[in-house]
Amino acid sequence: MKKIFLLIMVPLFLFSYDEVYVDFGKKGHMYDISEKNFLLTIKEGLDEIDVQKIRNDLAGQVAEQATGENNLSVCREDSSKTELDYIILKEDIYNPAGRLYQKKGTKVLAGIEKPLDVCFVDGTNMIALSNQIAYFDKKTEGKCIYMISNRNVLDVHKKYPDRSLSFFPSRERDEKRFNVGCLPTRVNMIGNNRTLIEHSFEKFKN
Repeated sequence: MKKIFLLIMVPLFLFSYDEVYVDFGKKGHMYDISEKNFLLTIKEGLDEIDVQKIRNDLAGQVAEQATGENNLSVCREDSSKTELDYIILKEDIYNPAGRLYQKKGTKVLAGIEKPLDVCFVDGTNMIALSNQIAYFDKKTEGKCIYMISNRNVLDVHKKYPDRSLSFFPSRERDEKRFNVGCLPTRVNMIGNNRTLIEHSFEKFKN
C-alpha cells in the first residue's frame, strides 16, 4: 500500500510550479491594500502624546502627596498636658499558634523606652515655619520629627538638604494618633506617657 501511495505522489513533484498552477480568476470587487507602515504609525502616535502635560500631571500628583493637610488652626496660647499614650486595636490580633492574643477594641500602651519628640508645625508662612523648626530644634537638640501642615515638604527639604528624613507631610490620621488640637504642638513621648506642649503661634510669625 505504501509503495502505491509513493508512486502516486512522485509525479506531482516532477511537475514545475507553473505547470500545476491554476488561475481560478477573480470574483467580486478588488481593493488596493493601503495599510500604513507599522513604524510610521507608532511614530505618529508618539508625536500626538503631550509629554509636557504628562510631566505637569505627575508633578501635580507628587506635590499633592508631599503637601501636609490643613486640618488644624493655630494655637492661641501656651499650654501643656500629659496623658496615656495608647492605640485602640481595630481588629483581633492572633499569635503565631493561631490563638487570640488581643481582642479588637483593646487599648495597647506605647511603652516607648527612649524619649521621642514629634513636632506638628504650620507651614503656611516659610519664615514662621523656619522659626518653629529653629525653636523645636533647640528644645530637642535637633532630634524632632516634623509633621508639616500647609506646605510641600519638598520645599522644606531644599532648605534643609541634610535632614530630609526629619520632615513629613502631616495627615489627619497623624494628628488623631497623637491627639493634636492646634499648631504648633510638640509631642514628647516616653514610657506609656505622652506630653502635648502647645505654643502660641504669634511668637513665630516674625
